[in-house]
Amino acid sequence: MGESGASGGNPARVILDAYLRLSDTLATAVVALPAGTKVPLTVHIGGGVVVDNIGITLPLTLARPIELSVTDGKPDGRFREVGGEWKRRAYNMWVQAVEMEATLAPSTGPAASLKFDLTIRH
Repeated sequence: MGESGASGGNPARVILDAYLRLSDTLATAVVALPAGTKVPLTVHIGGGVVVDNIGITLPLTLARPIELSVTDGKPDGRFREVGGEWKRRAYNMWVQAVEMEATLAPSTGPAASLKFDLTIRH
C-alpha cells in the first residue's frame, strides 16, 4: 500500500485540533493525531453465553503519533505511522496475546478480565 496520499493524490495534512475546528468537516484530508490523543473504543459483547449489551467505552491513549486518511469527513480505513506507508485497518491491526481470567470470590462474586495487545503489522 505504498500510496502517495490518502486517496492517491496529495490531500491537505491537518493536525487534529485544526481539523476539528474546520467548518467543512466533509473534507478530504490526512489528519495527524499526536501521541497522547484520547481515542474512546466502544466494545459490544454478545453471544449465547451473555446477554448482548449496548456497549462499553474504554478510554485508549495513542502511544505514538499516527495519521488517518479522511474522505468526505469520515475515516476511510487507512492509517499510517507518521512518514510511513499507508495501511488498512482491516489488514494491519492485530489483536495478540489474548488472556482471559475468571475469579469467583465470596467478597466480589463472579468476575472476568480480558487482556490483549493491539499492534500494527509492518
